[in-house]
Amino acid sequence: MTTLPLALVLMCSALQPAGGSTPAAAPASQPTTPQPAQQPQQQSQQQLSPTTQAGLRLGQLSFAVHQTLRIHDELLIVRTPGAALTAISSAEQGTFRPVLIDDGTIAARENIIRFVRAFKPAVIRFDDATPPLPATGERMAALRAAALFKEPAEGKTAWAPGTGVVATDPEDESCIAAAALARARRAPLLAVKAPKPWDHILPDAAVALSDEITRTLKGYALSYDKLGDGVEAITIVAPFPSKVKFEDARHLPLTPGINPTFTCKPGEQLALTDLIGRVVVERTTPAAPGAAAAPATRVFGMDRWAWTGLIAAPATEALYRVMCSVCLQADSLFGFDGYDDTAPFNQYSIAKATEVIGPVIRTLNQAPEAVVIRTKPDGSASSWIATTGRGVSAALWMVNTSGNADFFDLKPGRALAGDIPLMTKPATAHFVHSWSAQGPENWNTIAGRFFAHGGFAYIGSMHEPYLQAFVPQGLYAARMVSGMTLGTAARQEGSPPWRINVLGDAMAMPLSPSPSRIAALAGGASVTTLEDRTKAAVASKSPTGAAAVFLLRGDDAKAAAVIAAALNAGEATEVKAALDRTTLGQATLAAFRTGDLPLVAKLATAYEATFKGKAPPSNATPGEAEPLEALWMLALAVDASPKASDLNEDVLTALANLPRPGQDEIVVRDTRWLHNLLSTRRGAEAARRMVQDRIDRAGKNEGLKKSLGEVISGKPK
Repeated sequence: MTTLPLALVLMCSALQPAGGSTPAAAPASQPTTPQPAQQPQQQSQQQLSPTTQAGLRLGQLSFAVHQTLRIHDELLIVRTPGAALTAISSAEQGTFRPVLIDDGTIAARENIIRFVRAFKPAVIRFDDATPPLPATGERMAALRAAALFKEPAEGKTAWAPGTGVVATDPEDESCIAAAALARARRAPLLAVKAPKPWDHILPDAAVALSDEITRTLKGYALSYDKLGDGVEAITIVAPFPSKVKFEDARHLPLTPGINPTFTCKPGEQLALTDLIGRVVVERTTPAAPGAAAAPATRVFGMDRWAWTGLIAAPATEALYRVMCSVCLQADSLFGFDGYDDTAPFNQYSIAKATEVIGPVIRTLNQAPEAVVIRTKPDGSASSWIATTGRGVSAALWMVNTSGNADFFDLKPGRALAGDIPLMTKPATAHFVHSWSAQGPENWNTIAGRFFAHGGFAYIGSMHEPYLQAFVPQGLYAARMVSGMTLGTAARQEGSPPWRINVLGDAMAMPLSPSPSRIAALAGGASVTTLEDRTKAAVASKSPTGAAAVFLLRGDDAKAAAVIAAALNAGEATEVKAALDRTTLGQATLAAFRTGDLPLVAKLATAYEATFKGKAPPSNATPGEAEPLEALWMLALAVDASPKASDLNEDVLTALANLPRPGQDEIVVRDTRWLHNLLSTRRGAEAARRMVQDRIDRAGKNEGLKKSLGEVISGKPK
């Protein structure tokens, strides 16, 4: 594993502001100057803070476990969560089998393709068996068997200290992902009960979750109640909300003597992953004279005993996030600095981070595009769109911006959640920005769009955090390179419970070398190979089958071309009739990745036609929206490039007929841009008709209608 020289690790530790001395600060959108950073100091390992030492130790132990794992050099694609659990269980002890679920949706199939591009398995197999998950009463035993979990003898533990645990709700199908993660991390698999779906949970529910975890750890004689003594990390794989709302002062965390900047107030929210892993204490409220003493309230305190991550997603996506975390090594960086090169912004400089992480990335990947960073004067919204509009393949994202959950301000200009680019490979992100992780389940937020486009881990704020709540990008990069896990690298040292969430595997180490690979497992009676499917597609002359094969082989040009050829075969042919929505959507995305805008327009038009009489694109799911997003992203990127000639008449027609689904703001912005282009190319009346069509589509959305009307009237932006 690549590590930093100790002096550089110590420098990074010296740059860390102490949790109790951080001054009052403005929000991340308007930060004030934090305490000046200390100068680099030469220290010994023993002079590092206990928290930093514990974080490094967790990284060392996690790395040691990770490197003893042997991964089968294959990908098995299954159809159901039950089949996934069966496949995960089929590998021998000490080995791990990469498994993903194809549920027939564009989102699932695109994630499979992203994983294949990054993992490059020697063998791809398909299992069409559909065994059900065990009944809920028997499921935890099956999950633990898949995870190779062994009940320890009474008073003894079966696990080495210093690693992590995985907690899951066996009643939710995402529990299969938890079993896979526990197997890979050699971690105990604990049962917890997830709440009913809601935006947030209350403090009592968060304390109950903590109690469920610690009660089980006590039963297994695992030492956990302080850093450096035993269990150091928790990954929750269950549909928990990522926010905890504090409605009254009695339940607020107990943080005596901490700077008031980082003090939650009644009615505000804190990050679930920054609460779980803290020691729970009792708060007593003094009784009024003559009154009976009020019962003590159990609340979270300052002391941390573990770092926590959360994977809250349906089974198909949760399994994808786990497989990416276990099997992939990051070999590329996308950095975008929307901050000025002045204090305090420059303390979060992407350039500083690149100095640390860039050499590591370039060692792993010699390609020129392995490290792509944009800083002032290229940190504008237009630069973002031009840079990302053709897709991003980087495995690590580091971004500095300001704004809200659904937009981010750059220098100059504003980008929207809909501008989070499409990914060609899986990625993790560290996003220094207020509110970006407020609703990771909502694809019209920044974190939500990141996950919808193929991300598997995200670090960001679920509320106004203040700038100093974030670990500076340079320190985050140094911690990652020095071997800390994702859960530890992003946490300010000494801070009370606060608002940064780690949405992913807390034990992930993106820069660690992938474990060694071993031969693929033999297939069963219900298993076919990619070669089998290739032969079947040739024999049947099926464009759908051929496109699926080309996509998994990484040949986007052929996948798009074979579907385009089928479209040209004629309106009444059986070949064209066999083109389903998912195939057309994936072909559109394949054409996008080749940069062929006219072909994207042609395929997107055919894709959109499948919605007629079924569901308007404005109501599309994230996966269903991607083909139309691809059309607009590429068109805007082309408009900013010398290839603007690709904006031909057919492309203009497609853009006019296919508004991008999502936020009202992005519909208005797209419409304004296209109105100006059509006015020049086709005249004012054609531009007016396009806008009027969007107004008609807006239905009862009066706000959107008004904003679109202002485009026609020429009212300034």
